[in-house]
Amino acid sequence: MNEVSPQSPKIIGIEQKVILQVQALFSIHQPDSSSKIISLHYYVHLHQIEKLLRDTEKELQTIEKDLEFAQKEIKQGEDELIFEKRMLKEKTKLLENRLREIYKRHLTGYLEILFNSESFSDFLSRFRYIKNILSLDAEVINLVGLEHKKKIKPHLLSGGEQQKLCIARAIANEPLILLTDEPTGNLDPYNSWEIMKLLFHINIRGTTIIMASHDKLMI
Repeated sequence: MNEVSPQSPKIIGIEQKVILQVQALFSIHQPDSSSKIISLHYYVHLHQIEKLLRDTEKELQTIEKDLEFAQKEIKQGEDELIFEKRMLKEKTKLLENRLREIYKRHLTGYLEILFNSESFSDFLSRFRYIKNILSLDAEVINLVGLEHKKKIKPHLLSGGEQQKLCIARAIANEPLILLTDEPTGNLDPYNSWEIMKLLFHINIRGTTIIMASHDKLMI
């Protein structure tokens, strides 16, 4: 496609030629020239001007065609962009529905909030958040030594295990300070020592432990 420009070199060249022909037309009348010669030159220059004007018209028609072609290309590009956006939206919706179906098969208390999402981006944000929570929960459960009891209801756990579960809940958000009131109360010596070892390990991880206890052996 030719370059479309109001300052087309071809148009400028034709305009300059027309100006020269018009200047020549007005300069052919001389006092010592015969009327026949003047008329001959006059018609020659008029013919040249007419030819140049036809060339100008052809060039303008070419530019007009180029403009029409450019407009068609722009319209085609706009239509393709609209189509691509529609296809992307449909693919996104399809992916969202597939993800929802996958996670519904393994629905848990944590994942239920995923299906209240208003948009796909909100869905993914919630999913990442819940995924982090699940990962942290698994780490905390392993830390307190209850990984083999993670599917057991709390009331079915032993006293020492319930105490460990309470500590796991307390450190889930990685607090800077952990307050404990009688953490070994009503526990046998073995479980009491297990709780103290757990608190010591939590302290090493960077959490300050403040404990109130009547157990002289633990103090």
